[in-house]
Amino acid sequence: MDERDRRHLLDLIEHAQTAIGYARAHGRGWWKNAETLDAVLMRISQVGESASKTSAEALAEVPDVEWRDIKGSAPRSSTSTRRPTSSSSVAWSLASCPGSSPP
Repeated sequence: MDERDRRHLLDLIEHAQTAIGYARAHGRGWWKNAETLDAVLMRISQVGESASKTSAEALAEVPDVEWRDIKGSAPRSSTSTRRPTSSSSVAWSLASCPGSSPP
């Protein structure tokens, strides 16, 4: 894996861990707080963007991850205001807290 891919994957991990931290800091029902939900979804978008910038060869080294779903959480364009439909499933994969249930 080259340095560029390594950097993108490290960014991806940082964004995912931050999203988890936001959700855990607010505990059960974290998605009911609009600011927390926005922050988690923004970080998930950044995870998708980092995955999209990572080579297919590097992603293939982690075969148990649904990369297509994660890459689908990246913004479609810089002017897009619509959240991708896969963000919800990625949000629950990355940031669900024990005992939480989706809205």
